[in-house]
Amino acid sequence: MTGSAPARIRAQFQVSETALVRALAHLDRIKVIDLLPGNRVRLRVSRNMRWRPDGPLARRFRAQALDDFFARSFTQPLEKIRFLAGELTPASIGVLQKKLDLVAAEFAELLELDSASAQRERRHVGLVTAIRPWTFPVVAGLARR
Repeated sequence: MTGSAPARIRAQFQVSETALVRALAHLDRIKVIDLLPGNRVRLRVSRNMRWRPDGPLARRFRAQALDDFFARSFTQPLEKIRFLAGELTPASIGVLQKKLDLVAAEFAELLELDSASAQRERRHVGLVTAIRPWTFPVVAGLARR
């Protein structure tokens, strides 16, 4: 995030220059960004930072963003969802966890590469990858009987 990002933020979220500078100054004080002359910005944290697993941002994300993300069907041209369920050994689960880490690393690389592309060519996207021991609730209810 450098150069025109603050101007883009002002336009997209329709905030005043004063409110934007106040927010940028706060982010500079907590060392998330370097606030440069002309209100330009240099990001000091990874574009793909990790939240603490049960920290305040992760809890808020689970409470709001996931519900919104999954609220609509994934039927549009730039959308796709796959949900699979089955039985795996702990070793196979570990293999998939490593592959999910590789997908996340590739996502971060693409973010960096595409940051040089014109804003009008980019789309905000969300990518969810998850794995956990899980049983369909209906099946779990039958198993308990």
